[in-house]
Amino acid sequence: MKKNRSLKGFTLLELIIVMAIFGLLLTGVMTLIDPVSKTMRNTAVRENNAASVNNVKEYLENSLRYSEYVAVYNGGYSIENTSIAGGRLAMSRADRKKVVEEFVTDYYKNRVDSNGDPITGVVRVLEIDNSTGGIISEMTYDFISPQTYKDNAGNEMTLALSGDMVKEKEALHQAINDTYYQHYSYFIKAGYNQTQPLSSAVASSAPFNLTLSEDGRFYYSKLYEVKDETGSNPLYDFGSAMFSLSIVTYENDGAFMGSFDIADDTSTAYDETDRVQVFRSPIYLANSTMALPNINSTTVADKVYGIERDITGGTVIDGTTGKPVFYELNATNGHLLQPKVALYDAPAGTNPGEEENIYFIYTLPRDVAR
Repeated sequence: MKKNRSLKGFTLLELIIVMAIFGLLLTGVMTLIDPVSKTMRNTAVRENNAASVNNVKEYLENSLRYSEYVAVYNGGYSIENTSIAGGRLAMSRADRKKVVEEFVTDYYKNRVDSNGDPITGVVRVLEIDNSTGGIISEMTYDFISPQTYKDNAGNEMTLALSGDMVKEKEALHQAINDTYYQHYSYFIKAGYNQTQPLSSAVASSAPFNLTLSEDGRFYYSKLYEVKDETGSNPLYDFGSAMFSLSIVTYENDGAFMGSFDIADDTSTAYDETDRVQVFRSPIYLANSTMALPNINSTTVADKVYGIERDITGGTVIDGTTGKPVFYELNATNGHLLQPKVALYDAPAGTNPGEEENIYFIYTLPRDVAR
């Protein structure tokens, strides 16, 4: 006779207890894993940001490093106008041709080639639109150097050219593939800059008034120009000796929060007034400092020449050689007064929508006839 055997299992209470213990263990494990996963994510973001910013940095360096002359326009284009306050008149991007004409006049007026003919060449334009995520565009213009002479009253007159002094050669187009903007945006600023995290107290107060992260997933950083010990002057003056650009990259789901004016601390003897840009993390900063070998060289090849002209603009001919009379163009005779690297800040408030942009007009030796 077979005996009946009852199969015993867990009671409902026992199952509840086991599940509760398992839940506690899982919570503990996730507590340990979460910081690690956040660290891994942040590391991956930084590595990707670094790779993206290095690509943009390499493009800018390859474009500008070997410039012969370069003009940098912060906050929009402008041209000289001594009749207004500040001496600069703001120009829109649609009027950039006038700015290029001023550039050609500043650096190539009266220059001629070895035959005494006005030199020709190509002017390059590079525009960075920080308001659209740092889109970089470029275009080119053909130019012919303007020629001037003094009439019998000593007035400077300009010879009529055979064509336009400046003529568009290649239309404005995006220089860097859209692939680099799929996940990241960029902000590029002239000078040597650093980033600094804002404390919660500073970020939430004026002039920033930013919303803080409740779970600590993000923070805010400001981009600011490195100053000397007084806090008033740049530690490095932007120019041929320190041609530096700061490139910030941030994820498209991050944010450029805008620019803010920092008020002067009247309790000190220094002027701490500054304009800084604020970003929400994660971000990555790289400073690109270029040597500019062609601009900083002092060889005899740097000498440039014009030809003597009479009071009607005609070429003065050497009676012995039968060739034009050449003379060296330099600051002493009123030429080449502009620095080889010029930085212009646009008049405040006169270029709506372009305040954060930066534009470059430059020439390369290979593009200019000698």
